[in-house]
Formats: sequence, structure tokens, C-alpha cells
Amino acid sequence: MSEQKDILKDLFIPTWTNQPPYRKPILSIKGIGVLSFQNISCIIAQPGAGKSSTNESVLSSVINKDCDCLGFETDVKSVMYIDFERTEEDVWKSFDRVMKRAKVSKGTKIDNVQIISFRNIPISKDRKQRIESLLEHYKPELLLLDGVGDLVDDTNDLKQAIECKNWIRFITSKFNISILTTLHPNKGSLTPRGHIGSEILRESEGVLAITVDANEIRTLTSDFVHGKARNTGHATTCFEWSDENKMFMSCEVVHKIKLAKLKPEERLTHEELIALVRVTHATPLNAEATKSSITDHLKSFISYVKTNNNDIVNFIKYLECNNYLTKAKDGIDSRSTFYKINTIHKEK
Repeated sequence: MSEQKDILKDLFIPTWTNQPPYRKPILSIKGIGVLSFQNISCIIAQPGAGKSSTNESVLSSVINKDCDCLGFETDVKSVMYIDFERTEEDVWKSFDRVMKRAKVSKGTKIDNVQIISFRNIPISKDRKQRIESLLEHYKPELLLLDGVGDLVDDTNDLKQAIECKNWIRFITSKFNISILTTLHPNKGSLTPRGHIGSEILRESEGVLAITVDANEIRTLTSDFVHGKARNTGHATTCFEWSDENKMFMSCEVVHKIKLAKLKPEERLTHEELIALVRVTHATPLNAEATKSSITDHLKSFISYVKTNNNDIVNFIKYLECNNYLTKAKDGIDSRSTFYKINTIHKEK
């Protein structure tokens, strides 16, 4: 009997009598659920797009559901927000904005919201251990991680990325929490950076992105090429900077992310980019051959991206800037250059 108990430990086997009770979404955007119990969702955005402001709005919604929370609605009583990068001064300003948005009077004690800076804990292993200790101490229902790439020492290390994903899955079960995290994309795109980005993208129940239009209107939506809303329809909300309030506030303008043909760097995942350069640059190629090889490959196998001349030229620059291809001088003719695959992406 004890052996059978050991076999069944930590496992869930559905029967007619053990259906888990219905739970409302932990986090919604204008009534559309984007995060449920013990799951993880993520927000992808370039620096300065407003990732921290969206996290602050989620915090404010836990304190006061009737304030302008940029469209967010929460069904939790406690939340913890961990910032890995900003200075103590910036984190304090973030705390101040949360309270102002939630209409909390100065000096009021708030026990169910924690904003914590991890800037002085540089090692990813130490960060994970400290997070577990904090979850044990505060017991929040929702954890905000800004951003998950700071929980690995190398975003392009597949082993670290898988270990981090498994650790996140583990703490959601151990501490009965849901997680909203942010992801940094590759430069000039909405494709998550590195292996950690790809792993979290696959793990996430909801995947949203923030875009900024010509009028500085921010759109947070799951309706984009990598977007996902596993159990609901797409969610969208918009916000813009308010000089009067000194923070972002909701607005009605909806900026659609076009789902027609996109630039290759906006459409392809990290793994697809690696596969592309491995095929097109099995041997080094000069600039003209590089352009021809990449164009032919895209037209033959990835027809849903733009392949006009300017797009290909910019795509090659993107591959170089993000270390997929390396440019070097030809030893025979110092005036010409050739492209070869970066050694970190070669087949092992």
C-alpha cells in the first residue's frame, strides 16, 4: 500500500468525482481572461513601450478595482511585483505611481501588494532561491516578474532556458500562484529574445505584445503574429501618456497590428532564424550571394514574409546585429566582405 502511495504522489488522475472547482480568470483585460490559476502569461515589448506601467496597473487593480488600470481586471487579494533591473529610486517612483493610480492616500498602509527590487542580486540561482523564500513568506496569489530573462545567466543557453521554464512551472504548483512576466524581443521585432523567450512563449497561456504607433498610442494585445489567448478570444487595450497625471492612462484608440505579410525579423522565431542561417550559410557567402540565398530560401519555404529588396537588405543587417551572421573581410580581396554563421549557432 505504501508503495502505491509513493507511485501516485504528486500526480493528478481525473475521475468522475474529483473535478476541480471553477475559478474565475486571475487576470483579464476588458473582460477577456488572459491568465488563469497556476498558469503563466507574458507581455512582449521593446524598451520604453510601457511594460513596467502595465505591471503597475495590475498592482493598482488589486488595491482598487475602480481606478484606471489600463483595462486590467484582477481576481486576487494579494500580488508581488519583482523588478530585476531598475534602481531603487526608479522602483520607489513605480511604487508611488501604483498608489496614485489606485487613489491611495499618502501614508496609508497596504499589506497585500509588494514591490521588490532584485537589482543587487546578480546571480540567477540566487534570485530563484530568494523568490521562493519571498513566496513562502508573503504567500501572494499573483506574481509579476519584470522580466523573466533575468532568471538565466545566458538567454541563448537552451539548457538554462528549459531549467528556468521547469522551475517556473514548479513554483506555480508549489505556491499555488499565477505568473505574469515580460519578455524582451529581438531588436526591431516582436520575436522574443533567445531560447528563454522561445521556451516561455510555448509555456504561456496568454501571449501579448505592446506596440507604439506614430501618435505614441500604446496598444497591448494578443492579436498579433505570436499572440495567444489559449482559452478565450483575443484581448486588446490601449493607453497613452498623460501630462496631467504623469503616467499612462487608458484611451479609446485601437491600433491594429497587421497580420498580413510581415518582415522576416518580425515573423520568424529564434529557432527559425537559426535554422535559416544554418541552411543558407553552411559555407561563407559574399554579400550578393547572401542576399540571393536568403531570398530564395524565404520564397521557397517561408512564403508568408516580405521578400522585396529593401526588406532582405534590412533582414541581413538584422541577422548581423543580433549575432546570427558574422561579417568579415575576404582575405583575397580586402575590399569585399563575406557572411558566415555565428559559431554559437553551428550544428553540434
